[in-house]
Amino acid sequence: MIHRRYAFFAAVLGLGLVAAAPAPVELASVRATYDVSLKHALPAGLVAVRGRTAIEFRKTCDGYKTTQRFLADMTNAQGNVSRTDFAVTAWESRNGRAMRFDITNMVDGEVAERYKGRATIRAAGPGEVALALPKSERFALPAGTVLPTTQTVAVIRAAERGARSYAGTVFLGGGRADLYRARPRAIDRVRRRRSSARRSGLARAHELLRDVRQCRDAGI
Repeated sequence: MIHRRYAFFAAVLGLGLVAAAPAPVELASVRATYDVSLKHALPAGLVAVRGRTAIEFRKTCDGYKTTQRFLADMTNAQGNVSRTDFAVTAWESRNGRAMRFDITNMVDGEVAERYKGRATIRAAGPGEVALALPKSERFALPAGTVLPTTQTVAVIRAAERGARSYAGTVFLGGGRADLYRARPRAIDRVRRRRSSARRSGLARAHELLRDVRQCRDAGI
């Protein structure tokens, strides 16, 4: 599903890191626009993608707000072209205990997916998601689950400590299928690169994005 991947991009790609080690991690507001194209095609899959994504990550007085819009034309192996219009608005509290999200994925002008709701992470024990759309529903999050911005900070802190890897469960916002076991690759390269204090925060965020990948559904 389109929104699962891009919700993660909004949380990680759109960050600016402004504190050099060993100071506490600080996330700076940033706005960026990227052209999107298909680098590799799979048999019987998409053969072309052309579009653009715009991401804004902003600190607020009580948390972090992420806004993303992704618009692209996608061509399949039969030559059929479809247009995807994906939009996310999310807010996460500074303490990582609460999240609000509104996600819409449209294909050729029709709503394909719509999720709106809240997630709450307890200090100990499981968390909970309360959905308003596509229908009123509640489901539990396993103990230890973190939210996207919190996960990004955790990866950075692990790199600063000299850790070579980081793993954890992250809820990206959305439905039951949007709970992932994050199994990043080795982050040793990030730890080495941080020694260059002159590098922009966004560049370091790109490095983290390359070193972090969502591998499998954690299942709930």
